[in-house]
Amino acid sequence: MALAKEDPGGDPSGVLFGCVCGEFDGAVDPTADRPQRQETLDGTQQAASGNAGVLCLVSTLPLFGFLFRVLGLLRDGLSRAAELLDRLKDARLGEQLASQGIDLADLVCGVNKLQLQIPRPLLCDWTTFAEAGGPAPLSAASHSFAQWQAAWTLGVLLARFDNLVGDTLAKLLACVLLEQKVLLLGDALRISTVALLLRALVWPFRWLHPFLPAPPPPGLLQMPLFETPFPIILALNELPPHWGYETPYALPPDVVAGLLKHDYIHISSELETCGGLRGASIKLPAGNHTAFLRQAAQAKHKFRKKDLDLFGAVEVVQEAAESEVRRLANLVRRYASAQVSEACGKQNITTSVGGSYDTEQPKLEESCNSQASDVEVFMRWLSTNEPEHCSNPETRSFYATFFQTQLCLDFLNEEILAQTSACTGNGEQVTKIA
Repeated sequence: MALAKEDPGGDPSGVLFGCVCGEFDGAVDPTADRPQRQETLDGTQQAASGNAGVLCLVSTLPLFGFLFRVLGLLRDGLSRAAELLDRLKDARLGEQLASQGIDLADLVCGVNKLQLQIPRPLLCDWTTFAEAGGPAPLSAASHSFAQWQAAWTLGVLLARFDNLVGDTLAKLLACVLLEQKVLLLGDALRISTVALLLRALVWPFRWLHPFLPAPPPPGLLQMPLFETPFPIILALNELPPHWGYETPYALPPDVVAGLLKHDYIHISSELETCGGLRGASIKLPAGNHTAFLRQAAQAKHKFRKKDLDLFGAVEVVQEAAESEVRRLANLVRRYASAQVSEACGKQNITTSVGGSYDTEQPKLEESCNSQASDVEVFMRWLSTNEPEHCSNPETRSFYATFFQTQLCLDFLNEEILAQTSACTGNGEQVTKIA
């Protein structure tokens, strides 16, 4: 790995952490022939590196379009690669890179400037964003990362595989929110794009289980990945022969298989979630599945007629999907607020200036978490306070399953921590509903 400026202590939070290069006689060979061309995740054709040249870039930032452009510049002009990397590192991630860009007129023939075009507006100031390093799970910087990743991946799908932006995407999103075992099968472009999109769309929830958005090394596939008790998102070109499954339909019933080349999701009729939801009924709840399909279809229709450009179509579909996840997050926030209010009342928390709140807050948080994490408590609260979410058995089973997922309980714990920490001396708390 060759870090920018060959600095072993390079900042992983920068625009570019490093680039992985092939070696030729102990050094990178900028003149190596690269006769073959291969398709990259952005749908463009890039020269294959062979045994020398830049193989890939390493970055923690989901700036796929920008990084693919950098990769292309490096592959086409390796003799000036060190200077380009120096300028990119000096510029860092900030407003200047987005507004003015980096001058490359003296480095790259025919390219005057390299500029970052962010796919969605930044949700915080640039200073905070650049200093985030490893942004907190619910921070504005984290939200921006998720939105940028979702925007880029949706752009790839709408431009290349718009048939996947509909029922296939909606069902897979529901499966991820319910923490099912999800297997994506197809070519690398489809499976990796969809995997990255699904993970981005679930923000502010976090996928805390194995996530393999590209075919893993053969050694890893020797493990019985789908015989484990935990959820997983796995992307493969095809089923490994040694697994013993002739077709995806022969997989264990708790595995959801996305046959992306055929735009089809196979969910076994034998699958039943921990909340009692049958496989055939897995979808976004309470009519929201149909609403998403309608908005996605309208965006695709307008894009084909050129009433919307690609960015406009992406924005419509992305907002439709994010609004469904945001609705679930706000539901959990309201439930957390109710539990904190009840616990504050039971414990009669009152403090004066310099009082005992620092000792009371941990006990309050523990009390809230202990009661709030009970699925029966949640379902009683849901039936009493928001009965529209229990309008039919399938919807009720969706919420019973969703509440028992690690991603939901993790978010609930974060909300309870935030709300108990915000309690004032008279036991009131401040709740922010986005």
